[in-house]
Parts: sequence; structure tokens; C-alpha cells
Amino acid sequence: DDMDSWLGLGEKRGGFKAGEAALQQIQKDIPRTEVTITPAESAALYRMLLTFARRYPNVGYCQGMNNIGLAVLRTTGVVNEAQGFWIFAGLCDRVCPGYYSESMTGVQVDALVVERLIKEQHAEKYPKVNVIDHMESLGYPVQMKVTQWLVNLFVNAIPMPMLQVLSLSV
Repeated sequence: DDMDSWLGLGEKRGGFKAGEAALQQIQKDIPRTEVTITPAESAALYRMLLTFARRYPNVGYCQGMNNIGLAVLRTTGVVNEAQGFWIFAGLCDRVCPGYYSESMTGVQVDALVVERLIKEQHAEKYPKVNVIDHMESLGYPVQMKVTQWLVNLFVNAIPMPMLQVLSLSV
């Protein structure tokens, strides 16, 4: 079966192993992904995340990947699981390098860039108000929220139909 050969790729080419911690975290996070997740999506997401952790042991699994994986599966369709995996792997490995690591340097840098852009854009229109300081004074931690949006690639912040349209333009 083509899917079995795809999923077994790690074992056949060097014995990629998912760490026990990654395996346990994936098993915990899948039920927490979304209330509307179907059993077929749950099984496909498990295989996708486990295969990613095997294929990229330096990254393994990080929280937030489950949300991105489900969005990719829903965009490609569960029947195109292998295609979904490679899109997911490309997002995590090439589009967002450094997002899914212990230090999260990639996402931290990008969050600072977004924060700076917000400040600059807002300062041009409203020079007397620092929007970031104002939002944080109201108890809204801007950098933390931006980091959450970036780590999840806006999956939890933008409705799925819009994400699907945006994915077609990338």
C-alpha cells in the first residue's frame, strides 16, 4: 500500500525515531485539537505528526503543530494524507524555520517584527498614542498573542474557509 510505504519511510531510510515524549504529547494534543475533529481526521493527524517527529527528530513535535496539521488535512483532504504531510513538513521546515524548536528563535524574531510594524503603522496615523503600550496596560499581552498566532500560523485566528483561500495563493 502506498500509504504504508510513505509512513514507513522513516524506518526504511535510517530508522527515524519519535521520542517517547513527542509520542505522548501527540497523543495528548490530538483530542484537544478541535471539538469537530472526526475519527478519520484524528487518525490521519496522528500519523502525520508521528511521521513528522520521526522524519525531523531535531524538531520532533511541538504544541501548535496539531492545529496546523488539521488545517492542512482539511485543505488537502484526508484521502490525500501524503500530500498533506509534505505540505505540513514544508511549512514547518522551510516556511517557518526556527518556529518549532526549544528556543523558538524564528517565531520570536517574527513576533518582534510584527510588533514593530504595528507600532510604526499606528504611529503614522496616531502619533500621540502608543498602541502596544496601551493594549498591554489593558492586560492584553501583544507579543504573547502575536507569538500564538504565528506558532499556529493563524489557524485559530482566521476562519477555515479564509485559510483555504489563502493557502491557494501561496
